[in-house]
Amino acid sequence: MVAALQKLVTQIQDGEVGKPRLEQAEALKILESEQLQQLLDYGEVWLLKAMALRFQGAPTEEVVKTLEEAVSRCDELTAGYYLLGQLHFAHNKLVPAVRMLKRAIATGEGYGDPQVLLAQVYLRKGDKPRAIARLNELIQDIPDYAPGYRARGAYHLKEGAVPQAIVDLSRATELAPKDGKAFLLLGKAHLEAHNEAEARAAMCAAKALGEASAARLCPSAP
Repeated sequence: MVAALQKLVTQIQDGEVGKPRLEQAEALKILESEQLQQLLDYGEVWLLKAMALRFQGAPTEEVVKTLEEAVSRCDELTAGYYLLGQLHFAHNKLVPAVRMLKRAIATGEGYGDPQVLLAQVYLRKGDKPRAIARLNELIQDIPDYAPGYRARGAYHLKEGAVPQAIVDLSRATELAPKDGKAFLLLGKAHLEAHNEAEARAAMCAAKALGEASAARLCPSAP
């Protein structure tokens, strides 16, 4: 049974919302089959089902209900709380989003994604001090976590603190050299600072990593 669940994880993971794959549909059938009824007391099974439903394009309400079943059966299910936070944030339900993300942070020590999203929730609520405090704390706790630097760099860039943005975004690209969005933001920061050569280099890196909007600042060779 453990091997079967591991196979299901492989079939479901790395999906894209609204882009169903045959492997995910097959996994969903198995999760809803009689042979797994004996495992419905395990939150992980409900989490897998919620992920499969989400990738198959099921209504958000159904996915949320399934996730709530998951966390009710496993109070330490970090991924379940995080996904609930994502869904609530996407539908602008900020109070439950904060609650779920805080729970994800509490149960997932060293897991940075919920902290980045929580900062974004605070920004949407208009609470800039709490947002930047969360990002500062994240970087202090996980100093090699590239998305933390990218998020803080984006915040500084939006606030007009260009030198701080360049420092953070440079660090983000060092830690994650395949992060096209980090290079794109770094290019924008260098443009704001009138660093033309650095801006072009960052934009060309972003373009090479699939960021189409960088193309106009990194023209193809004649």
